[in-house]
This record gives sequence, structure tokens and C-alpha cells, in this order.
Amino acid sequence: MEFSCSQLSTEVLKSIFDAAFIDTEIDDDGDLVVSDDMQVWVEGLPDQDCFQYTAFFRIDKEHPREKLLEACNSFNDSYIGLKASILENNKVITFNYALLMKGGGTITGKEIVRLFKFFQDVVAASMEDEAFAFIVDA
Repeated sequence: MEFSCSQLSTEVLKSIFDAAFIDTEIDDDGDLVVSDDMQVWVEGLPDQDCFQYTAFFRIDKEHPREKLLEACNSFNDSYIGLKASILENNKVITFNYALLMKGGGTITGKEIVRLFKFFQDVVAASMEDEAFAFIVDA
């Protein structure tokens, strides 16, 4: 089955991952958290014609901001469409992938799960890089 962006509600996304036997939960804010090798927030954003995957990790506070930004910039230069950012006064790093679905684009449940696995694999591989040694809570 193919889904348009407007059809990718939290409940629909949850059912897609549940059908793939991947653990899911809806958090206190109503967001879908998918847990496989790591926790990833998955959300449809119909007003922006996209849906996205986001992972959050705590940072060791001893690392200078310049090193954090250097690691993020290196990641961002390596992957088109994926983004690493530092948030909350250098306490959190996020990895994000947003899939634009403008012009009536559709996606299958299988593709949503495949992209989730890809996102998760890229983030996990990046965290093994010495440049991301500042991540303390994965």
C-alpha cells in the first residue's frame, strides 16, 4: 500500500512499524518512538509535505563546542539529506533525515521501514567514529 504525506499519521506510522515487528510506543507528547538498535522519533509533517526520522543523544559536557560542530559538519558534508545538529547548550546532538513528498508523492510501508533501517545504520556507524566520542547516552 502506498501512502501520501497527509496519510502518515502517528497511528498509521505505528501500524507500519508494528507490522514489521519493530518496537514502537507513543510518548507523552503524542510522538511515535521506534526502538530497534536505538530510539528514533518518526513523524509525518503534512503541512511541510514530508516525514522525518530523528534520533537524540546526550553529549559529554567536557567537549568544546568547536569539536562538536566539527563532528556535525563532517557528518553533514558526508551525507546529503541527513543532518547532525547540536542543541540545548551543547547537551544534545540530533541526527535527522526528512523525506520531502511534494507534488503528490507517495511511499510504501516497506520503503518507510527500509529508510528507518538505513537511517539507524548510518547514525550507528557515525557514532563509532572517534569524532563522535562525546556521545554518552546512546
